Amino acid sequence: MITVPIAKKEVQLLKSRLSELDLEFQRRFGKAIRLADFEPRPSDLFEHYVLYNCVLAFGPLEVSIPSLTRGDARSAGYIPFGMTKPYRTAANLGLGLRPDITLRTPTGELAIWFDKALVTGIRPDIVVRKGAFQHVERYAEGHAYLRKDDELFAEYRLDEPTSDPRYLVESTPKLSGEYTPIFFRARADFFKPPLIVECKSYGARLGNPDKYAQYAEKVLLISPEPLYEPRALNITRVRVSSDFDNSKLQASLRTFL
Repeated sequence: MITVPIAKKEVQLLKSRLSELDLEFQRRFGKAIRLADFEPRPSDLFEHYVLYNCVLAFGPLEVSIPSLTRGDARSAGYIPFGMTKPYRTAANLGLGLRPDITLRTPTGELAIWFDKALVTGIRPDIVVRKGAFQHVERYAEGHAYLRKDDELFAEYRLDEPTSDPRYLVESTPKLSGEYTPIFFRARADFFKPPLIVECKSYGARLGNPDKYAQYAEKVLLISPEPLYEPRALNITRVRVSSDFDNSKLQASLRTFL
C-alpha cells in the first residue's frame, strides 16, 4: 500500500480520537488501548482508530488485550526454514496465532487478530473470528498451537502431522541441504473467517480488495475517502466522517457487524 502525507489536522484528529477511545476503554473495561507501533505513521493511527471502534461496535461486556503486534514470517509467502534453532523459529511463528484482542459479548465470545497472516502472502488489517480461543506455546518442543472451543484450530510444529481431512497443511519449501522443516496445520475454516476489515486512510492506494473476497464471509473496506465499488458481493464500503467521530463510525459498523 502506498500512502501520501495527510494534513496535520487529520493526524491531530486521529490522535485525539484515540485518546478518547483510551479513556473509554479504561472507564468501561479497566484496560488501556495499545498501539502496535513505537512511532506510528498516520496510516497506522487510522488502523488503530478503526480497530478499537470495531471492538466497541460489537457491544462487548469484557475486553482483554493480551498483545498487539504486527505481522509474522508466514505472511511473506512461505514458512521460513528452521536452521540452527528450529524450535525457536516455530515458536516465534506461533506468536502470530495468538489473538490480539478477545471479547465477551451478550451473544458469545469473539477474537481479533491485527495485521496477521491469513494465508501465505495475505495479511489483512483485522480478522475477526467467533469462539473461545486458547493459545499454548511449548517453546522447547518447537510447538505452538491455537485451540478454538477446546478443539485444535491451528498449529506450528517440527514433526509432520498425521493426515486428517479436517485440516490443511503447509510446510517449509523442500530444498537440498540440512535443515529442519516446519509445518503449519489449520482447520479449513481458519482460512475463511467470518469477517475481514481493511483500513484505507487518506492517500492510500486501494489496490485489489477483491482478493480478500474468497478468504472471508464478509469484508469491510473502511476509509475517509470515496472508494470505487468492489466487484465481489461480500465486500462492503464504510465511509468514515471527516471529523473521525468515534460514535458515528461505531453506529455505521453496527449495521454490518
